[in-house]
Amino acid sequence: MDKAAAPKPFTAKSALTLALAVAAGFALLTFVRQNYDPGEDLSEHSWAEDIIAAEGYPVGGNPSGDVTVLVFSDYACAICRISDPELERAAKADGAVRIIYRLWPVFGPPSERAARLAMASAPQGIFSEVNASLLSGRSLSDTSIQSAVESAGGDWGNVQTNLATNREAIDAQLSANHAAAFRLSLQGTPAYLVGPYLLRGKSNSRAFTRAF
Repeated sequence: MDKAAAPKPFTAKSALTLALAVAAGFALLTFVRQNYDPGEDLSEHSWAEDIIAAEGYPVGGNPSGDVTVLVFSDYACAICRISDPELERAAKADGAVRIIYRLWPVFGPPSERAARLAMASAPQGIFSEVNASLLSGRSLSDTSIQSAVESAGGDWGNVQTNLATNREAIDAQLSANHAAAFRLSLQGTPAYLVGPYLLRGKSNSRAFTRAF
């Protein structure tokens, strides 16, 4: 009886070949997702409609737009810093996209503080500008947030007063955002609910345009 052939040793060349195959597969998956896949369809779930229809959150883009996008993001999220500007670019090019910001601070106290202060700036009509500024910076200190507010033409003292006065309402919205993220089975930020289509993680303007 012939002896069984000994398995070939796993060499550095084999490891490199495997790594290249995995990288190629990931690149192909990313290309397909960003160019052809509109996202996970949640249209059959009534609870998704409830999440989309919730009111009282900061609004950007075209408030009268016929496409609604819910954004789940965190100011300390590196991927959010890449993907959110892509969403803004695609929404501006489309012209009929309403963006609802559902801040979901998952990176600890600095993120939570930044989210509260950003939401407290919304009554001044500057949330979109403050949001973009915080996502383009690297610091979430009060000084940086104050600079973002004042650069947008807002009043820092008004933001602090609004946060103190409406702290419970702001915290309730953040809790609702957490509950919505849990219902959507999100593992982290960012995530984008474009109508009934859910996009998870890094996306570009092509992916958003297709989802629109």
